[in-house]
Amino acid sequence: LVLDVMVFGFAMTVVMAIFCPRIGPTRRRGQPINIPAATGSGLREPHLLLLLIGVAIQQSSHAVLNAFSSIYWHHLGFSGTEVGLLWSAGVASEVTVFFLSKRLNRRFDAWTLIRFGCAVSVCRWILFPMNAGFAGFFLLQCFHGFTYAFVHTGVQRRIMATVQETQESSAQGAYFFYVGMAMALMTLVSGYLYAWLGVVSYYGMALVAFSGLGLVILAYYLQPQSVLSGGKTREAA
Repeated sequence: LVLDVMVFGFAMTVVMAIFCPRIGPTRRRGQPINIPAATGSGLREPHLLLLLIGVAIQQSSHAVLNAFSSIYWHHLGFSGTEVGLLWSAGVASEVTVFFLSKRLNRRFDAWTLIRFGCAVSVCRWILFPMNAGFAGFFLLQCFHGFTYAFVHTGVQRRIMATVQETQESSAQGAYFFYVGMAMALMTLVSGYLYAWLGVVSYYGMALVAFSGLGLVILAYYLQPQSVLSGGKTREAA
């Protein structure tokens, strides 16, 4: 029954995509109608490329969680209902962050969101092998709002700030390509890692997240207005 529902949902998604209205190009609020033609330089910005790669590496650190956390929790004696609640906590925290994204964007710049989310990832995977009971894992699952939603929200803002509107779809495609490839490769590696190290493999994911954080920090200092790039410093959006 579950497979039938999934197939039906996928089929309906394809049908709706075919018949969805074509509204034509849109423009950002407050921008003039005549947007200059894209030069392609935005997509070749070193700091943007490094940011996307760093975030892709950080996001791939979720591989062990996605593939083996349910097995780990069952091994600790959690029931199927408790495991479902843990997964629901992660989704709920993610949705909550997206719901509050407008307030977060007014209060924090994009780089702060990304760096904080990457840093929380490192802490999350270090704490994950420690059996803190259901309440502890519930709290760690709530961190998903930081480790995914904060980072994703920040990346979207950086893409909008770096590339022209006509290039945004290409930038989004590059972003999801990097994340998808990194996640696929890390999922493959995590299978061997978990078979070899078991729950200790989460420490490996902490190292992966830390390397992603390092690239994000380097990307920040590669911005044209940063000191290392020879420009005037200012906090980018």
